Order: sequence, then structure tokens, then C-alpha cells
Amino acid sequence: MTEIAAQRDTVFERLSAAWEGRAQVRSFRWDTAPAWDQTKDDFLPELLPFADHPAFRAAPAADRERCLAAAWLAWNENQVGFELSIVIPTCVRLMQGHIPGARTPAIWATVSEALTDESYHIVLTQQGSEACREHRGLRHLKIPRSSVVTACERRQAEQPEEWQRDLILLAATVVTETVIHAHLRMLSYPPESMQPLHALVNRVHYLDELAHSGLFRAVLKASYLEMTEPQREFFASILPEPVRWFADWGFEQWAAILEQIEFPRRDEILTEARANRQVVDYSQLIKLCEELGIDAARERLVAATTA
Repeated sequence: MTEIAAQRDTVFERLSAAWEGRAQVRSFRWDTAPAWDQTKDDFLPELLPFADHPAFRAAPAADRERCLAAAWLAWNENQVGFELSIVIPTCVRLMQGHIPGARTPAIWATVSEALTDESYHIVLTQQGSEACREHRGLRHLKIPRSSVVTACERRQAEQPEEWQRDLILLAATVVTETVIHAHLRMLSYPPESMQPLHALVNRVHYLDELAHSGLFRAVLKASYLEMTEPQREFFASILPEPVRWFADWGFEQWAAILEQIEFPRRDEILTEARANRQVVDYSQLIKLCEELGIDAARERLVAATTA
């Protein structure tokens, strides 16, 4: 075993050894969770893509309440979508040895533990929506699939080679696990005005995802070392795309949601919101690319969110 390979396996062994103690979601108990509070907001208004629009701010309290409840449901549905369609398939491809650099027992052990956590997260997230649907009268609200997921699937379908589709999954997973942390952190430690049950659900998820982010960065480093030059070039070209998907996500989803809840002046709100992409913090991705030696990463990521 080379020195680099030994260092790589040590990283994964350390992550695996800490799993029993740090996996938050497996010890979560609903019978000790905070009770539902009808007076609290279900989501942070500032995370909505139209939070500062005058029509949203001036809407009746009942409409704003339903909108924030719908935002919580959409957030949860998106998390499930990311897990089912991006993160879990990446874990499966890693464990099957299809992605370069992921063929050691140390990596398989850590990825299988992450896969276990992700399955718990899906259960936790879905349960986190149930009380909201019941208490806010939104049992029949339909949340469209995340545009991030559909963009990833579309991009994969365009590729003729299996290894290209695998590297798109890997890139999407690394970006997803990095980008959503900022929102998860805000929702995990929110102001007193937010539903305490929702804050707890997010906090349990967030603490586990902190470890996963380090895991997939380590996986990428191990994988990149063993990629061929064409694979490296393809990965470098594709990595900015998931960042663009996150910068553009949510508007078609929100159009369907606001129509269902009959939010006032929704066409005006969405027309202006579409003109402004969401801010994506990709500073950690730039740092990761620099560590890997991917050239012009900053320029490519800037271009992806401003073009």
C-alpha cells in the first residue's frame, strides 16, 4: 500500500470509528420531541426566494402562515429528493466499486454507514412534515420534484458512458452536501419565532450532514487520485453545473405551490423573483478544487452562477 493510500484509509477508518457516537438520527425519539406550537412559524421567511417582495410582506397573516408551512413541506420533500435521487445512488455506485478510488474496505464501511444514516433521514424528514400538514390543513398540497434532481437526471441521460453518469452523481453529491449546509444550519438554530419541533428535526439532520460533508470530500479526493486524465477533465467541467442548478432551483416548484394555496399576487411575486438567482456559497468547493489541483475552479463556479 502506498503512503497516500494508507493516509486515505486512515481518514475513512477514523470516520467509521466515530460513527456509533456521532450518528444523531438513530437516537432521535419523537416521544421526547417538542410539542407542536400553533403560534410559531413553520419556516424562516428569509430563506424564501421572494422574502423581500412587498406583495409577500404585505400579504394577510393567514396567507403568510400557509406559505411558510408550504415552504417547510417543500424543504422536506427536496431533502428526500436529494437523498433518494442523488446521495443514495452515489453511495450505491461507490459500494459497487464503479467510481474510481472507492474500492477499499475502509471506504465501503464508511459509505455504508452514511447510507444507513441517509435512510433514517428520509424517515425523519417525512415524519417532520406530517404534523405540519395536519395542523395547517395542507394534507393535499402536492410538492413538485426538485429542479435540482430533474436537472441531474437530465444531464446524466445525455451522457453515453457509464463513468460519465457516475461522475455527474459524484459531483452532484459533493455540491449538494456542501451547499445545503448553510440553510440547514440556519434552520437548526433559528430564532424563537420558529416551530421548535422543526428546528429539532433540522438540527438532528444537520449534525449528521456535517460528518457526511467531510466524508464525500474525502471520497472525492480518493477518487480524483485514481481518475484518468479524460475523467478528470470531465469532472472539472461538470462540477460547476450542480452549483448552477442550486442557484436556479425552486421557481417552478414555487409557482405550483403558490397556485395551490391561492397566495395573493403570486404572478407578480414570482416574475420578480425569477430575475434574481439564489445566493450559493461555494467557497468550500473552491478550496476543495484547489486542494485537488483543478485549474480555474473559481472562474468556472463564478461563471456558473452569473451567466
